[in-house]
Amino acid sequence: MKRSVLAVMALAFLLSACDRGGQLLTTKPSVSEVAGRYTWSYSNFGNPVDSEILSKAKDAYIVLNTNGTVVFHKVPVVPESPGKVFTIQELRSGSGTFEISAMGSTSEHNIYGVYLRGGNLPDREGRPWLKRKGQALTLSFNYFDGDFTERMVFTRSR
Repeated sequence: MKRSVLAVMALAFLLSACDRGGQLLTTKPSVSEVAGRYTWSYSNFGNPVDSEILSKAKDAYIVLNTNGTVVFHKVPVVPESPGKVFTIQELRSGSGTFEISAMGSTSEHNIYGVYLRGGNLPDREGRPWLKRKGQALTLSFNYFDGDFTERMVFTRSR
């Protein structure tokens, strides 16, 4: 219960905040609105993990197709770490399906993201939030460490 209260408070804060990753989507988009190729933009795990991702996975991408299938290539699998000591477990490629779903909510809004199924992705890597910044749409992998922290971002621009 305590964790869910903290999560709702964090989500409310995120809705009002304007960060470099854009604004969380509070209206459910259609599959055709989110379909496309999302390329790795940046990560925020700290050195040396960010440097390793840059050298080994700078060509990582996720493709969301209009038929509900997903393809991912060299997605860094970085398990959530309570001590914030992150390490890359592996770079994973595979395919599966996706579904647009509410990832959380406040008293006024749902916050949308995608559930990626298939390819055996860990929980956090399988549930990115959708954000919009100008014309670009992002898949934001956020980790809970007392607050939601954006750790890895893939961007699609039209």
